[in-house]
Amino acid sequence: MKYIDWRSVLLNPTQMCINAIELMYYLTQYPLDSFIDASVIMSGPRFTTEVMIDISPGPGRLLLPYAVQALYQLSVRMAQESRYFLQWGKIFVNGKQCGVIRFQQISNGRPINDLIAGSDLLGSRNSSNNGTREIYAFPDVVPTRGNYSANADDEGKIFDPKDKRLVIEFKFDNSKMRGREVFTSLLDGLAIATEHDQAEVGASVDTYSASLETSLYIHHLDSPRYYRRGLTWGVMARVLIMIWEQLIMGNSPGRRGRLPRYEGLDFDIYNDDVIIGVGRLWSVGMPGVGVSVSR
Repeated sequence: MKYIDWRSVLLNPTQMCINAIELMYYLTQYPLDSFIDASVIMSGPRFTTEVMIDISPGPGRLLLPYAVQALYQLSVRMAQESRYFLQWGKIFVNGKQCGVIRFQQISNGRPINDLIAGSDLLGSRNSSNNGTREIYAFPDVVPTRGNYSANADDEGKIFDPKDKRLVIEFKFDNSKMRGREVFTSLLDGLAIATEHDQAEVGASVDTYSASLETSLYIHHLDSPRYYRRGLTWGVMARVLIMIWEQLIMGNSPGRRGRLPRYEGLDFDIYNDDVIIGVGRLWSVGMPGVGVSVSR
């Protein structure tokens, strides 16, 4: 990618990270041979910042893996180098520009309260689009301002708002981490999930933050009873977004409006009261120590 920065146009760092995570999660829901043939924008109500992936310089198609790679690279660059300002990444394939990704201010005059989250955002190789349609997708839960007097409980349970059978039992260990380390660890996990079919079973991830300070692992547990409903890659993506939204951002019911919580975390994953996976978010302790980043 070729990067272009506008340091004079500052953006909201938290919104930039939320938009990146939510868009990466959104992309996990489509097959690898899908393509983008229109603008894809992620933002949220009351946000001033958005992330956009667009076909460029004209009508065409951008395959999903290239979009995922561009989003990952620009997001890690943004977080690791504290580039919280307007920036572009031009996407090249075989020497030809085929798309662009932007962290930018929300365009003036756009009807942000009447936007569409469309399942036809990405198409198969045989479908077509005129390249002029814009699809807008929003996070299920976004931060709200309030009294920042407390964070999430030290331990407890959270439930998937889309499937109450999916439950995460968690316990924070109160070890402090840098927000960008937690962000890049989770972003890496979601990027890996885009490489798999949602129904594929046996999902596991071992990721490190971009600077290798923080590690996230989630391992599936074999359960004959739930072999076809165990820790699939679709469930893995849901687990990652639940951790981000409800535990780190503090947006589970009753916890909204609280500061992000960047701390170590142990958790178990249940489906219908049967444990199907275990996980941990923890500090490695020393930058540069550990295995290489998975991407």
